[in-house]
Amino acid sequence: MRWSNLKSITLVFLALSTATSSMIYELLVAQLIAHFTNQLITWQCISIGIYLGGLGLGAWRSERIEKQSFQKFFLLETHLSLLGALLITFICGLNIIYRTFIFQPLQSEDGGILFFALIAQVFNFLISYWAGMEIPLIASMWKLLPARSSLTTTQSTAFILGLSYFGAFCGSILFSLWLFPQFHYAKTAMIVSFFNFISGFIFLVTFRPPIQWKTMIYFTAVGLVINLMISISKKTYEYSVQNYYYGMRLTTYKAIPILIDRVLNSPPVQQIITPVQTIDLVFSNSLIDSNFPNHQSEVRPYHLYMDQRLQHSSMNEYTYHETMVHVPLQLHGRIPQKVLVLGAGDGLLIRELLKYPEIKEIILVEIDKDFIDLAQTYSLFYKLNKNSLHNPKVKIIVGDAYYFTRSTNEKFDAIFADFPWPFQYDLAKLYSKEFYLQLNKILSTNGFLILDFPILDSIKSFEKYVDIMRSTLKSANFKQTLIMDLNKESFIFAQAEDSKLNFSYQKLSFDITILIEQNLKELNNVYLQQKEPVGSLVNSIFKPIILNISDPRF
Repeated sequence: MRWSNLKSITLVFLALSTATSSMIYELLVAQLIAHFTNQLITWQCISIGIYLGGLGLGAWRSERIEKQSFQKFFLLETHLSLLGALLITFICGLNIIYRTFIFQPLQSEDGGILFFALIAQVFNFLISYWAGMEIPLIASMWKLLPARSSLTTTQSTAFILGLSYFGAFCGSILFSLWLFPQFHYAKTAMIVSFFNFISGFIFLVTFRPPIQWKTMIYFTAVGLVINLMISISKKTYEYSVQNYYYGMRLTTYKAIPILIDRVLNSPPVQQIITPVQTIDLVFSNSLIDSNFPNHQSEVRPYHLYMDQRLQHSSMNEYTYHETMVHVPLQLHGRIPQKVLVLGAGDGLLIRELLKYPEIKEIILVEIDKDFIDLAQTYSLFYKLNKNSLHNPKVKIIVGDAYYFTRSTNEKFDAIFADFPWPFQYDLAKLYSKEFYLQLNKILSTNGFLILDFPILDSIKSFEKYVDIMRSTLKSANFKQTLIMDLNKESFIFAQAEDSKLNFSYQKLSFDITILIEQNLKELNNVYLQQKEPVGSLVNSIFKPIILNISDPRF
């Protein structure tokens, strides 16, 4: 192979690799910030904007170093490699500082989270800025090759830009389909950082630019930093996860040793990242929940978090699932034969439904196949759910509940919707008028809908959200809606018929762990008073409304 051809191939490779790596870094920054803030769409959009802005500014500034294109490109590639190596440690460390000294729980508007996220975006900007400078330099070097000397500046630039756009496309595909699902945060960053370092080395060997000895020392040092950060990045991320669940807000620096000791000596968080969500199992050293001292966990005590939002605790999950199933069934007065369960892939709600022999069929629609597999095979889960997902009455469908309800022609006597609360716009569709219209359509005559929904008396804004839920259900032709706030759990009962609820308490024929009788009496005395919505706001997929609160408990 001729030497000029080797240089051409090297520049093509560098144009692709620069765009590929910078795009992966951008996606990694956006994903990590979204993970810590639970604001996926917001920070994905802001990250893309900052990334494109940095590319443009870098391209504009590149004319100042064009005369030293070979030397500067090598230096810029070394910069990118170093930033990639430090990326995870910097953002995770920043999050630890934010949660330790700035975080304000129970505040819907936490300015500290904006401060954390914007500072973290510095890495995104610097990476895109330097990558933006590299692309014109590659175009300049391309034109300097003897075989390409006849090309105009426009032709060289167009070719290299085309390669860079294709490289960005490759980066997005690699990140979403291979790197992140396979290696997650720390390893992905280190793989791309090492890739940048190797790219710089290939450029150095191929073009042999006149490099100062200081630059070579810097390049060698970056290689050592990459090897060092392989372990540090992973441990920093793991510590940030531990700190999220076991840490505390400090008012004095003197308490830092106490915090570190507390975090490091807590049970390790078991994290499972699926294509749909991040699942965290946070274990407890106590077998008893102080709120329910008479009940002891049947399995090793744990708290299950999805995308850092609490889903259930093994020590008191029964208060939620028994209340969600038995109270509305007793309230309605008739036991359904065919039930649709949306969400609730852990099998705990189905465990309670299977206590009724009158129920002939249960269809479970869950979007996360990995979560279902976990509930069926992981001993902590299948012991707690009594192996409910293997029951022949249960049919499991892996898919999006929103689209399932639009495609099915079946009718159901009862629908239980157990979704994460709409803290993000992509979840708001599951609380929308359009979705509830579909649920109403597939309900059989005299069927009912039960929804999980948070009601917090301590936060005034929730009164507005409850009113929005009433208005949204009313707009979807549900004529009866009942807000149930029982035993520290809250639900919405809805049905299309405007008939009197056949409320009657009867002794259940199976064992339960919570005082259903007390709950039903409380319901009979207090919560059967239905209210008309005060406002007219309706949640719609065309105008979504989200719960704006930063409290990590919800």
